[in-house]
Amino acid sequence: MTDAHIPDEKFLVLINDLLASGEIPDLFPEDEVENIVSSVRNETPSQLTMLSVHLKAFCCTMT
Repeated sequence: MTDAHIPDEKFLVLINDLLASGEIPDLFPEDEVENIVSSVRNETPSQLTMLSVHLKAFCCTMT
């Protein structure tokens, strides 16, 4: 890969940040972050309940 293959150096910074920390700063605008967090927060209890049921079923079949 050469410099000609990378049209925007910001891309390399984003990839480096992702590899180094597992996060990409400013991936979403600040006003969207709260909506995303709220959506995940609302879904989490039901998803955890489903996960718990699946794990219990899986553990019981393994014994």
